[in-house]
Amino acid sequence: MMFLSIIMDYYGLLGCGVVVVLGWTLIHVIRFYNKKKILLPPGPFSLPFIGNLHNLILGGDQPHTSFWRLAHKYGPIMTLKLGQKTTIVISSSLVAKEAFKKQDLALSSKIDKDALHAHGHNQFSVIFLPASSSRRKYLRKLLHSSIFSPNRLDASQHLRARKIEEFIAYCRQCSQYGTPVDIGQVASDTLDIFVSGSDSSSAVLEWAMLELMKNPETMKRAKAELAQVVGDENKTIEEKDVGRLPYLQCIVKETLRIHPPSSLLTRKAEQDVELCGYFVPKGSQVLVNVWAIGRDPDIWEDPLAFKPERFWDSINLDFHDNNFELIPFGVGRRMCVGLPLAIRAIPAMLGSLLNSFDWTLEENIAPKDLEEKFGLILAKSRPLRLVPIPLYSRRT
Repeated sequence: MMFLSIIMDYYGLLGCGVVVVLGWTLIHVIRFYNKKKILLPPGPFSLPFIGNLHNLILGGDQPHTSFWRLAHKYGPIMTLKLGQKTTIVISSSLVAKEAFKKQDLALSSKIDKDALHAHGHNQFSVIFLPASSSRRKYLRKLLHSSIFSPNRLDASQHLRARKIEEFIAYCRQCSQYGTPVDIGQVASDTLDIFVSGSDSSSAVLEWAMLELMKNPETMKRAKAELAQVVGDENKTIEEKDVGRLPYLQCIVKETLRIHPPSSLLTRKAEQDVELCGYFVPKGSQVLVNVWAIGRDPDIWEDPLAFKPERFWDSINLDFHDNNFELIPFGVGRRMCVGLPLAIRAIPAMLGSLLNSFDWTLEENIAPKDLEEKFGLILAKSRPLRLVPIPLYSRRT
């Protein structure tokens, strides 16, 4: 009996201990989540280990659209757990402006990824070096002065013009047999020699051509402007002509609004940050949903429609920090260093295609032609194949 009593006392004490531990744990968990709920931006409930990855998986293979749908419920700034990583998602231009006007330095680093450590790439890349790195500042300054300054771009313009002429010549040789041209692939090959971001530039060009094929009146107006300003049909467009082609510039801006090359800007909080009354903890990942900002009905009237005219009264709206409603090239210290080249090369290439040929689709536009393929670049899921028609065919 004494032995049994000892056993019962032991298990009784053990049970009491377990209750105390569980109670203490429960209290601290409640306190933690209450504190988290108060300080962090709102967001969906996260599961152990996987966090909110299930919310993205259920939304398909397009994270930017999943973030967009979640933002409709939780607001323009929300908290997600992607695995064990706390992630703050920004889906409005007002919150992005608040973040990068006031906290740009604290939010200017990138999340370190293991793959970048191969061959020490993380130590030499302007894209991934810390914003405070003296090496990054030196490299960025060198790129601006040696490659992307106005004088350097003017000096190398003839090389880009030659490559565009080669592209047009290639299209003319296909056109003899009515052979369709894979716009994205050929443009990428052509741009590769002088645009470090050739994939992003060719993706923008491909989306622009698709939107123009869907909107023949827009195509007609663009061709009319080219005829008035440039005059000679079959003439390739030089970069110096772009400034005299405001409607062409509107088409490029509208394409970048709906189809930004990078749908998500990624940042890392180097320190605790207060943002719109919420707490962003040090080390958390910050994502800016550029794709969602470009489709925000609070900013853009009829946001899903392709309307270059919306930029007509704001033709001077550029891609710099004061215009957070249009940020396809990033913001702040992490803005794309190749921006000065992109805003020259893309309109010149697009204008040359429009001024040299009429275009027809290889087949009718299907819903799949409008689908996006998520990746580092938001490209089309299916290549755009168009048949170039020589302009003399239209006259005869």
